[in-house]
Amino acid sequence: MKYDGTLVSSFSILRYPQLFPLQAMKAVSSTLISPKNFKKSKVAVEKHFVKKISSIYGALGFIKLPFYTLSDFLDYAIKNKAGVLILSAADLKPLTQLMLSDDSHTLNGRHGLSVFIANQPYTSCA
Repeated sequence: MKYDGTLVSSFSILRYPQLFPLQAMKAVSSTLISPKNFKKSKVAVEKHFVKKISSIYGALGFIKLPFYTLSDFLDYAIKNKAGVLILSAADLKPLTQLMLSDDSHTLNGRHGLSVFIANQPYTSCA
């Protein structure tokens, strides 16, 4: 799971167990990856989010890794034999570009990796 402190990444991480509660809870291993070093004011928010989802995902681990690209997350997921990679809606365009590129061999399905992206529903201010 990619957590970058944004509402869209939080939404995807929280939406997956709403749609697939058994898969989330019975996961042998779940890893929340934060690629950012937050300012002190945001660290408390990050800790609260980790605590919140620890009861939703089975065997949750939390790590900070200096991943800069979507490829970094994909490579990590494949290397660690992840079943699902949860990304934010902001990652949809880069994921599509990666899938259409010559480097798409990492996503050709042989690895058994699924990608989950949830988009927040549009709400009108009217």
